[in-house]
Amino acid sequence: MINPVSYLQAPRIEREELITFIEQTKIPESLKVGIVWAGSSTHANDHNRSCKIEDFLPVLQIPNITFYSLQLGDRSEDINELPENINIVDLSDRLQDYGDTAVVVEKLDLTICVDTSVAHLAGALGKSIWVALCYNPDWRWLLERNDSPWYPTMKIFRQSQPQDWQSVFSQIAKEITAQKSIIH
Repeated sequence: MINPVSYLQAPRIEREELITFIEQTKIPESLKVGIVWAGSSTHANDHNRSCKIEDFLPVLQIPNITFYSLQLGDRSEDINELPENINIVDLSDRLQDYGDTAVVVEKLDLTICVDTSVAHLAGALGKSIWVALCYNPDWRWLLERNDSPWYPTMKIFRQSQPQDWQSVFSQIAKEITAQKSIIH
């Protein structure tokens, strides 16, 4: 069923293999959560808006969640820097275009990312999206809000001071733990 606030749909043609892969890699009885920690390195504010994969650790250590990396490019290899007990399904070699990413996002219970195109894609699909924003975000995110007038399914988590990803991801971890039964 399409969310009534969505204005995009994932393509249905020739994506069955990707959908099957998502279902086969899911831990039984777990939430499916996608993550993206970095945007394009050529973006003028990327040094502020992107974080390290290690910043996600408070979230990645929550049990009964299957995590899917939607990260593309050179930064997709950052998952190799995580402790061995952190399990993330790396989709970087399976995501060839926004259509593939949309198919995956539609199959997830939640996507958590920094300010990237995936945030806008998930919002346009009407899917649950939580965005971790830097202290000085793009003007389109407005100020002092934890929601977006453009994406009703979005929740925003903001830095209260520059480079403070720790408090942002601690807050996200607390929120996801509290809402796991609601999301699932």
